Amino acid sequence: MIDIDDLALLDRLWDIYTSLCYKYNHVITIERYCILININRDTFYSWYKGETRDNYCEELGTTRSDTVKKWDRESESSWQDEASTGNPGPMFVLKSRRGWSEQAPAVGMSEERMLHRTAEQIAADYGTPAALPGDVVPDF
Repeated sequence: MIDIDDLALLDRLWDIYTSLCYKYNHVITIERYCILININRDTFYSWYKGETRDNYCEELGTTRSDTVKKWDRESESSWQDEASTGNPGPMFVLKSRRGWSEQAPAVGMSEERMLHRTAEQIAADYGTPAALPGDVVPDF
């Protein structure tokens, strides 16, 4: 049985768990970690909210709540990495559990104008400079 009072131990186990997930291409989840160490996931989420056991760990220099939030961010990052591979499943998880959306980025007016510039307009922006600083003549 794992001592859940030892936050430093739990953090070291988290590091081992995430290393294995990265090595074997598995998405990191708090739920799987809870199964691995045999702790109820609701316990972790109460720590996350700071409801219980929000004590400070000298060895880690952080509170229990902050440590679980760090794990949660790493889990979200793992889902994001998996979504970027083209697999649509992780995006559904990010949308439903993390509040993500798949909206296309808005194109501003200045960006819109840049898309419709002629070759002459672009060439005018990159014309030959009249003189370089210090009166140095370019040797092209």
